Amino acid sequence: MSMIKRALSGKGNNIKSFSQCGKPLALGDSRFVSVVFPGDPSADIIPTVLVLSENGGKAQIEGMIELSPTEGIFAYTSYPTIAERKAGDLDNDGEPEAWFFLRYNTPPEPGVGSTAIGEYFIIDVDPSPRIAFNTISSRDPIADTYLHVAEKVRYGDESSDGHPDVIVKGKQCQLMYNEVKDDNVSSCEETRRVYLWDAETDSWKQAAPKGVTATP
Repeated sequence: MSMIKRALSGKGNNIKSFSQCGKPLALGDSRFVSVVFPGDPSADIIPTVLVLSENGGKAQIEGMIELSPTEGIFAYTSYPTIAERKAGDLDNDGEPEAWFFLRYNTPPEPGVGSTAIGEYFIIDVDPSPRIAFNTISSRDPIADTYLHVAEKVRYGDESSDGHPDVIVKGKQCQLMYNEVKDDNVSSCEETRRVYLWDAETDSWKQAAPKGVTATP
């Protein structure tokens, strides 16, 4: 029996059935983190991050948190997937985090259809799991006339404080009507957002663009 099955078989756990997304990731301190999709795939499923520990063959859940989508709900006909995942001391503060890239489709809207979304989450594990950062970095609606976003997420110490910051960079495009050509023309602009690591909250906060003073 897998570690997750043994942990979820314990008393007091409400997740009775689930599907697992990959093997548990080691946090580097005898604990592991994993994502499961609880319940029936035909239901409204929210991916859930589990923090697990194992001692003497006994597995237990130390904490859990849902990866709730920013766009509201998942399309019932499309199962969300984890496209990227890793774990370790991502912010260089001596404590572990877990990083997930979640792909999902929104329910179809009249005249728009559904939109494929890519959303990043960083989970701070201690003292209990919580979302320390999340942002939508890709947006691909079926309708060509709606905003399309394609961005990459990487780390870089923008503030030079020894703690990696999150940099989101790419472009967003939208078809706009051009009177001269009497047709829709794709209009694109470069995007760049920086999220600085904040020691007080142990999370990443969006920095004001250059030349703009941040408001408290």
